[in-house]
Amino acid sequence: MRVCIFLDQFRFGGAERTLVRIANGLVGRGCEVDFLTRSLGHGAYLDTLDERIILRTLGKVSELQLLAILFRSRIIGIEGFIQLSRKLSMVTRATPKLAAYLKERKPDVLLTSLPNNNITALWARYLADESTRIVIREANLVSRHFHSPSSLPPRLMSEWYKRADAIISVTDGVGDDLSATLSIPRDRIQTIFNPIDLGDIVEQAAFPPEHPWLLHKTDPVLISIGRMTEQKGFSNLLSAFTQASRKRSMRMLIIGHGKLRSDLEKEADRLGIRKQVDFLGHVANPYPLIANSDLLVLSSLWEGLPNVLIEALACATPVVATDCEGRGAREILLDGKLGQLVPPSEPGALAAAIVNALGKDRQSSNETFLALTRFEQDQILDKYFEALSAHTSNAELP
Repeated sequence: MRVCIFLDQFRFGGAERTLVRIANGLVGRGCEVDFLTRSLGHGAYLDTLDERIILRTLGKVSELQLLAILFRSRIIGIEGFIQLSRKLSMVTRATPKLAAYLKERKPDVLLTSLPNNNITALWARYLADESTRIVIREANLVSRHFHSPSSLPPRLMSEWYKRADAIISVTDGVGDDLSATLSIPRDRIQTIFNPIDLGDIVEQAAFPPEHPWLLHKTDPVLISIGRMTEQKGFSNLLSAFTQASRKRSMRMLIIGHGKLRSDLEKEADRLGIRKQVDFLGHVANPYPLIANSDLLVLSSLWEGLPNVLIEALACATPVVATDCEGRGAREILLDGKLGQLVPPSEPGALAAAIVNALGKDRQSSNETFLALTRFEQDQILDKYFEALSAHTSNAELP
């Protein structure tokens, strides 16, 4: 099977890392895989891409060129031309380049993830007039996508998503949101969790943590990981940490980059906790830090499937998480059996949960181990292989 995987650029994020894992897994199952991207971006995860995978950079056309192509091909009318002017995301401008690739290489199937990537793939197939099977994956809440200035109109997205041959959501909550938001029949959406290499996590976690707070621990250390955007709720986390640290002395490591990092560092200064909080940026191997921390905290407002909770449980690190919109944390933690869930945007409740969790003995259980097998890489990759290689199509015709 000749597979093409399309991604906007190689950024540090869950969707990007998951697509690389899927690509590697498909090569291992005998597929010929091309990995296409508009731009190499930060080059995240490139060093983990199997050497048998062909990496291609597509580039882009100007926004005006793309609008003209979409109008001539009747993908949009004059109203759409006006609506989309100055709103098209950078990745959609790779549409003609992706269409040319499909005509030249004629892959059996194209897999992509996230709204603008998915629309680009569907437009490209239409322009190429090829029979390539299109499988789209939704990793987060589509309803939240429309808060972005580069989001496409819901009606347009609904029309084109229905033309996909298969639709995958990473949790039932994401699938429910996708169905309700874009009026897609729920039975057309299949839930497939992210593939997690549990054995590799345990192996990587065995290295020394290489942080003085963990090597010479004097106080409990919390850890939180994520892109520094509104979604991750880090401002609430800093407020919760401030309240919790009044009850007992503690420290916190925060891993990740993002546009809000400078604001969050200033917020930590304002709260008087800057010396207790270390913003680490990107860490190539975070697992020793997770494994040697006393508690991982997820403070998100909404999520798809927060991999970091799975990774923490694999490291036998206790977790506290917000019961965020999308239900991803709830699905991972089995409705709170594997870690306490608190309402999002309530720093007081999060602070109380942190103090409560730090007061308990750290332990792993068979229940946790069995729960993690749902995400084991090989069985998840088998599900992706099946979804990609299916010969029947449920796509709605134009």
